[in-house]
Amino acid sequence: MKLAPLALVLILAGCVGMKTTTQEVPVAVPCNPPVVEEPALPIDGLSPDASIFDHVRALWASLKLQAGYAEQLKAASDSCRDK
Repeated sequence: MKLAPLALVLILAGCVGMKTTTQEVPVAVPCNPPVVEEPALPIDGLSPDASIFDHVRALWASLKLQAGYAEQLKAASDSCRDK
């Protein structure tokens, strides 16, 4: 019976030296980027019998619109990466 308190003290003394640690684990979070609407391109509405100058002007405007659209898509994808 005298060994029971001694055993309890030894058991509790073994727990004193233990430290708790935390470990950070990455967790996947769903991302819902904003919807980017595809622009209507001026070249699509151009009639086939339009002059070459009208075609070039419409192609240039379409190129600028597509570049802006690509930038918007990149910004939407980057918004998920920043979170």
